[in-house]
Amino acid sequence: MLEQPVTVDVTPLSTGEWAKRIDTAERVLPFGSLPWINLGTVADPELGFNPLAVRWPDHGELLVPLCRRPAGAQIGGFGYGMVYPAAGWRGTALPPFPALAASICATLQLARLHALLPPGDDVVDRWTGGWTTTTGRLTYLLDLTSGLEAVWARAKGRMRTAVRRARALGVHAAEGEPGQASRLVELYGDTMGRHDVTHRYTEADFRFLLDGSTGSALVTVARDDHGVQAASVFAVGDRTAYHVMQTISAEGRRTNAGYLALWEAITALSHRGIQLVDLGSAAAPGQERFKTDWGGLARPTRLVRWEKEPKP
Repeated sequence: MLEQPVTVDVTPLSTGEWAKRIDTAERVLPFGSLPWINLGTVADPELGFNPLAVRWPDHGELLVPLCRRPAGAQIGGFGYGMVYPAAGWRGTALPPFPALAASICATLQLARLHALLPPGDDVVDRWTGGWTTTTGRLTYLLDLTSGLEAVWARAKGRMRTAVRRARALGVHAAEGEPGQASRLVELYGDTMGRHDVTHRYTEADFRFLLDGSTGSALVTVARDDHGVQAASVFAVGDRTAYHVMQTISAEGRRTNAGYLALWEAITALSHRGIQLVDLGSAAAPGQERFKTDWGGLARPTRLVRWEKEPKP
């Protein structure tokens, strides 16, 4: 028997109201702020952001980053999806997903709802431990707990050689700066163009990645005498960082600048106390090799779904 909806108050929020409330909510994952969600809705014009506040009996308020498209609804617009306990939430776990989804869908007349969760994670599982999940696509996890020297030693020799070669060719790496947003857009366009994909991002969409305004992004860049040639982009949580973009120019490919940018990011994340790097999924064998040769281990993401019981 499918879960019946609980009587709750489901209130649509404006984007301005969402921005204020998410700032004081429990930061389970870094993808709840507007700039991250905007990356998803800009990339997919069919995806609309319809944020909700759900008042759960005896516990308080939940913030739900509901995104809708003609084919259905999902929690989250970019990266992994999560429901965020608002300030004042009473309890140590989220409601069961079937009850929560049934209540939201009954109010909004939706037939189904789903979310993509990361592989097992102490921070996430503290809140979603009672949710029943199925296996999603593979991602690749890089363990930093043993320190940078151990990560470097575990990486395949070709990765270390590529980093050394980039440095020998005069490429230098550092954390990104606010004025580099336009260059990041150019690099993203170059990267996607090699796959015959046209993107919709502007400098304004990427500015938050570099200006520190959300406190949840890290960009490292590799540059030569002619400018920035590669960049690695991460969403940063409490103990886990999520690799969301790897961009590079034609010149950067020639000089291995992308390898150096990623190693600079791994170094910076380790210094920040990050214990695990989610390198993301692989769409092609070359991407898979890039992630595994750094030491990434394949682990399945998790899907959580609810669907309305069909009428007899």
